[in-house]
Amino acid sequence: MARITKGLLGGFSGKIGAVVGYTLYGIDRMRSLPDRTAPPTENELKNRSQFKLVQETLNPIKELLKLGFKDYWTVSGGTRGALSYNRQFAVKATEEGYEINPEHFKISGGSLPGLTGLKVLQESEKFLSFHWNQESAPGGSGYDQVMLLAIDLKGQKSCYECPGNFRSAGTGLLQLSEDLSGKEVDVYIGVLAKDRSVQSDSQYLGRIQLQAAAPILNKEMKIPELTEEEFKNTFSSGMREVTETVDAVTDIWPAVKLLNDRGIVEDHTYQNELVAHVYRNNISTFDHVLLPGVFKNRFVVIVVDIPEKVVKGYYDLNLNDLYGLGF
Repeated sequence: MARITKGLLGGFSGKIGAVVGYTLYGIDRMRSLPDRTAPPTENELKNRSQFKLVQETLNPIKELLKLGFKDYWTVSGGTRGALSYNRQFAVKATEEGYEINPEHFKISGGSLPGLTGLKVLQESEKFLSFHWNQESAPGGSGYDQVMLLAIDLKGQKSCYECPGNFRSAGTGLLQLSEDLSGKEVDVYIGVLAKDRSVQSDSQYLGRIQLQAAAPILNKEMKIPELTEEEFKNTFSSGMREVTETVDAVTDIWPAVKLLNDRGIVEDHTYQNELVAHVYRNNISTFDHVLLPGVFKNRFVVIVVDIPEKVVKGYYDLNLNDLYGLGF
């Protein structure tokens, strides 16, 4: 950044674009920047990596930071203040490089009193509910308003509410965006003064594993019946039973509901979410979830695509016909 030393008609000192202003023997001079030939130093590479990480983390919440860092930390405050603060205090070195330390990350700063009795709950797949003590601390007002943030620091996705509810309300809701469904998010809250003259230091409420949104299904959608060849293609050289040893890859029951509506899955099986066996191929690409029916040795197999985490289809498996077993 250059500095004008003698008014608009005088020379300048410092860098502007590709030129540098300076004074030599009392004469204002200007020269072009030299071409750099030396490779960047280790410290320069470190600074670039840290700057890039913080900048990409803050980009989705710029509007929030304009209020949260207003007149705070740097002369200009706002996003520049947030970038400077978090680069200095919130960057943590790891074996792979750098990451944001959520406990030191800040979305607001100032002398306004914060909140007490804080807790946050996920009431549904679409909302986080925040709760705090309604009483105003000395220096605060019941008309101060909260700032709410849920952020996936790894995926650099976020959603926020600013300004939110009043301090005196004691509660606030944050609507979650679809791209945070099923993600781990770090949660923050800050307070804005009623006249926007000052704000509080933001408070970290911890990390939450968000519920995944249920798949949107309707009766017009189809769960395809697999042919024998398609079903066999989901096998590998071996299948192992994993009924008691692995967690479900995805929620199959909305799909089972559609099959139940079509009379393919028994009411008792669907209503009680009964599973007879779960088998996984030895390359972990497909699960076979066997749902029991009325007759012995007959199953509706729900085939789950593991990498895609979706129901691929179903297959009517009749071991009585296949192996000549009795009923």
